[in-house]
Amino acid sequence: MLFVGIDWAETRHRVVIVGEDGNVLYRNWIEHSSCGLSVFEDLITHWQPREQVHVAIELHDSVLLDRLLRCGVKVYGLNPKSAERARERYTPTGIKDDDRDAWSMAEFVRTGHQHLRPLRPDSDITLGLREWVCLREDLVQERTAQLQRLRSHLVRWHLPARRDWPP
Repeated sequence: MLFVGIDWAETRHRVVIVGEDGNVLYRNWIEHSSCGLSVFEDLITHWQPREQVHVAIELHDSVLLDRLLRCGVKVYGLNPKSAERARERYTPTGIKDDDRDAWSMAEFVRTGHQHLRPLRPDSDITLGLREWVCLREDLVQERTAQLQRLRSHLVRWHLPARRDWPP
């Protein structure tokens, strides 16, 4: 089995892969791009079949999480507090470091994966519903902006008449 910790970021992610014995097999950055994620998928399948790969990542909604769920590995989402506790478990100072965070998450899932429940990929219905909810949120924000703009114009139009207007 392989145990992977990913400390995600906007443009690139820190990845640490640990074997069953706790030895670090791989430690590097992967780019947040289709090519970078494909290279990562190829890398993990180089050592083990996908169903024997356990990945720990802080919970968030992103392309990275969706891609991991679809590629067939077991993904364990850690809430930020759990990830922080995992870091404190190995580094008492609690200093934030991408490499240490990725390693501590990999170690956390290595020692406790049997007690954790892996995430499941969303169904097509859920994905479609999520898209509709995002569209609705965008439309509500647009409606609010238009109402505020209209209100602003009406307030200016209904200002008390000035005696020197029109000229």
